[in-house]
This record gives sequence, C-alpha cells and structure tokens, in this order.
Amino acid sequence: MALFLRNTDLRQVGAGMAGAARLPLVLALLLTGCTYMLRALRWQYLLLPIGRVRFATALTTTLIGFAATALLPARAGELLRPYLLARKEGLSATAAFATVIVERLLDTLTVLVLFATYLLAFDPGTARADEATFVRIKMGGALAAGVCLAALVLLFFVAGRPALLVRFESALTRRLPHGPAARVSRLLQTFSEGLGIVRQPRRLAMALMLSLPLWLSIAGGIWLVTRAFQIQMPFAGSFVLMALLVVGVSQHLEFLRLERELKSLRGSQG
Repeated sequence: MALFLRNTDLRQVGAGMAGAARLPLVLALLLTGCTYMLRALRWQYLLLPIGRVRFATALTTTLIGFAATALLPARAGELLRPYLLARKEGLSATAAFATVIVERLLDTLTVLVLFATYLLAFDPGTARADEATFVRIKMGGALAAGVCLAALVLLFFVAGRPALLVRFESALTRRLPHGPAARVSRLLQTFSEGLGIVRQPRRLAMALMLSLPLWLSIAGGIWLVTRAFQIQMPFAGSFVLMALLVVGVSQHLEFLRLERELKSLRGSQG
C-alpha cells in the first residue's frame, strides 16, 4: 500500500472518499456478499464428482482463500482454499485443487464472453477513442480465450482417457524411487478425480452458466462504485474493466514500455 500511495495526495483521496455517495457503496458491499455466495455455490457444484460438500464450508473456505490472496503474494489463497475445504470435508486436497483450476478457466471464458458482448452490442465508440490500445486488449482477450479453450480441451482429453494417464504415470514413476513414485501416483490419481466434472459436458456447461450471474454481480459491484464516486460509465463498461483484469499483465508491460519511451522523449527535449 505504501508503494501504491507513494505519489498520492492523501488529502485529495480523503476528500474524494468523503464525497462519495453512501447508498451505492452499501449496495456494492451487499452485492459483493452475493458474489462470494455464488462462488461457493458454483464450487460446491464443481466438487460433486469427488463428494458432497456443505455450502457453509464452501463459503467460509472461499472467504478465507480470497482474503489470503489479497494479503499474501503468489495467490496463496488458491492453495489454502482447497486445502482447508478438503480437511473439513474429508476430501483429497489435490482433487479439490483440480476444481480450482477448472474454476479459473471458466472465469476467464465468462469474462471474455461478456467483453465480446460489449463489443458487439454496447460499444459507444470506445475503440475510436484509443484504437491502438483497444486493438491490443482485443488481441490479448482472443489469446486468453484460445488458451482457456485449449486447456479445457486438454483437461477433457486427459480426464476422459484414464489409460493415457496410467501410461504417463508409469513412465514417470519408473524413474523415481519407490516412496516418491507411490506419492506421485496417488497425486495424479486424485487430481484426475478432481477433474471429474470435465468428463461430464452437461455438468460443465451448467458450471459455465453459473459463472454468468457470478460475473454479472461483480460487474454490478464495479458499476455501483463508479456511481458512488460520480464516474460516468455505463453498466456494460464494467465488462471492459473485467477484460483488462484478464489481459492486465500484458497491458501493464506495454504501459511500462510506453512510460519509458515518454520519459526518454521528455529527456531529449530537455
């Protein structure tokens, strides 16, 4: 936070926060609670192939995991969340972690579907405002969509062919001592169990459908916060912000490159 705020006028920040409308912020907070409940419901559904999980457990471990991700580096909450749920429900942590991977792929696809919807139905001329940046965002979104679809196809292929996984397991464990080989074998088997929903296209489609209200609620929270701070943005504009989260790393590197070029230009001009 100190690094983020190092060049910020905290008095202006305080004045801006004091002038925010309270009702939209309260509604955004309530919608955030609904978002986590939807996440827990979808995760509960993804976990069905490995065992039934109580909604309360899915919700509390989801909250703990996202809190840890906000506070700790390297998205540590993504490991903590399935570990805690598995310990409370008597499931395999490896299998639970496999469902988190499927979750992330579904999230990315849903965000990109909403972004495509914005481009096709709601774009009020954003592309013309900064065409070069918008082209990069679209290219990054297309790349992310391709990677997600390829990953889902790969998971479907692996999960639907246990014999292939057995051959891979045998080839891997032959090169290891007996103890580590047995542990690797168990990990691969339980990870495959966690991908159970990938073997069931109807269930996978249902999980993708559950992702839509989840990300619409996130978009609603973003839009309500902009309304609270008198930022004029249509509701569909939040789809663009969510797409930037998906391709944010590549865009951040591009912005850093542009910033360096701008500084160099200023230096040459004295």
